[in-house]
Amino acid sequence: MKTCIGIALAVLALAAPASAGLLVAPTRLVLEDGTRHGEFILVNKGEQTERYRISLEGRRMGPDGRLQQAPTPGEGDLFAHELIRFAPRVVVLPPEEPQMVRILVRSPGDLPVGEYRSHLVFRQIPEAPPAAPEIGAEKKGLKVRITPIFGVSVPIIVRHGKLRGEGALSQPELLAGENEPLLRVRLSREGNRSLFGDFAVIHETPGAEPRELGRANNVALYTPNRERPVEIPLQALEGPLPRRGRLRVEFRDAESDESELIAESALALPNP
Repeated sequence: MKTCIGIALAVLALAAPASAGLLVAPTRLVLEDGTRHGEFILVNKGEQTERYRISLEGRRMGPDGRLQQAPTPGEGDLFAHELIRFAPRVVVLPPEEPQMVRILVRSPGDLPVGEYRSHLVFRQIPEAPPAAPEIGAEKKGLKVRITPIFGVSVPIIVRHGKLRGEGALSQPELLAGENEPLLRVRLSREGNRSLFGDFAVIHETPGAEPRELGRANNVALYTPNRERPVEIPLQALEGPLPRRGRLRVEFRDAESDESELIAESALALPNP
């Protein structure tokens, strides 16, 4: 157990989503067929003790690739609410002290084959507001107290049965971003499982070593969505972006240790 916590803490600062000082690892929990247990590690990076309420919620990926709240399942959605149990439901986090949230999967014997997904949401519980003034106290005007509530959402994916997922890239194009140029590409999916991978944009030209110009890691295309756009910021290593050769876009599997290539595409650059 200490080993697991140590490994999680070692990658928290680099890989975990954060909100108001809360770090969570892993960033995504995938429970393959037959796996019944999982865990998350929480760390409060703030300077004072905080409380968080934990709940399961549905999320749906929109056409632009952004996740949206989904109180009820839509067409093709397979939520994992009924399959997942977790504890605790409220955590008190002193600064820098790790807390574990345990996940248990209970799958009925007649569960249809598929990939089920729900999101574990950690919402900060705000401090109680100050006591109201006594009756008869002088009123100097209306005062509104706004208390922001911070939260982190991480997906839990339960896979049941034999699943497959295949990807393809299409329609690569260069765009002018606000601060830097972008390469936009369309990621599409076939099969009954989500895709998770890392994008790399590599410049290739005859007589020169290939060089990486852009990267976007941990990109997801969730079921039931079939496609989504992905925008990758481009930053030349030295000097301006190239105008000759081609830009090759790779999408590699983030779930495999070998980073297997899922799909690739290329965009020819116009000669100056």
